[in-house]
Amino acid sequence: MRKVVNKTEEQIMREKKTYHNTELLLKKYREVVWSIEVSAIQAQISFEVEMGCKLEEFLEMSYAAGADLAGTEIHEQMRTLERNKKMLKIIESAVNLLKRKQDNG
Repeated sequence: MRKVVNKTEEQIMREKKTYHNTELLLKKYREVVWSIEVSAIQAQISFEVEMGCKLEEFLEMSYAAGADLAGTEIHEQMRTLERNKKMLKIIESAVNLLKRKQDNG
């Protein structure tokens, strides 16, 4: 026996919005991933041109020398690259979840 649940207008709107956002994500998935990857590549290339070495190499040298990069433009570039990686992971995990739960959604 199923229990009947009265949903509020807010719950219904939230469900519609969630569905719409999920549908939009799936429609734009490749574009979003491509855009984030291009942004990350551009940031890496920009850093290499400006500093003459890869970001990872620079970080290794900086940490070995005990340099504090907080508040610098390099620190901001590192944060941008990390945010890009995190966004990609979130998007990929959301899509993987949808693939596993597709019968329910």
